[in-house]
Amino acid sequence: MGEGEDRPRLEQLARDSGVADHIHFLFGLKQEELFACYAHCDVFALPSRGEGFGLVFLEAMACAKPAIGGAHGGTPDVIEDGVTGLLVPHGDAALLSSALESLLADPSRAYEMGARGRERVQADYTFEQFQTGLSHAMGDVSYPPTLMQGWRDEELGRSIIPRGNFLSFIRLRLSLKLLVYAKF
Repeated sequence: MGEGEDRPRLEQLARDSGVADHIHFLFGLKQEELFACYAHCDVFALPSRGEGFGLVFLEAMACAKPAIGGAHGGTPDVIEDGVTGLLVPHGDAALLSSALESLLADPSRAYEMGARGRERVQADYTFEQFQTGLSHAMGDVSYPPTLMQGWRDEELGRSIIPRGNFLSFIRLRLSLKLLVYAKF
C-alpha cells in the first residue's frame, strides 16, 4: 500500500519473479479504503531499512493488527517486540519469513498482539497526551483553542477524537511532534 520510490522496482521484481498476478500494488487510497485494507489483513509487515517513526505501524496497531518491522531506526519505539508485534533485522529474509509464519500459524497469538497494539495506541497516543506533550514542548506558544480542547466526552471524563478522524489525528500529532523536535 502506498506510493514510494521503491514501487517501480518492486513491480518489476514481481514481474521478473512470475508473481505479478498474485500481488496488488495499492496507492492513492482514501482513508476508508486504507481502513478496509487494515481490516482485511492478518498481519501488517513493513521490514524497511529506513523508517523514522513509522506512522503506518500506529495505523495498523490502531486497527488491532500485529505489526512486523525492522529492528532499527524509530520502529522499536513503536513496536514492542513480542508484545505488539515482532522486530526483525533488515535484510534477514529467513527471520522475516519465520516471523510472518509464526503469526499466521498462531491466530490467537496474532490476535493478542493486535489487541495489545490497539491498547498501546489508545493509551500512549490519546489527545490528552498530545496536548500535554505539545504544551510542554512549545512552552508559551499560543495555539487555537479548538486544537487543544478537542472533543470532550464527559461520561469518559476525557477528550476524544471521533473514530473517522483517528488516523488524521495521529498524523497531526506526529507532524507536530516532528516539528517540535526539528525546532530543538
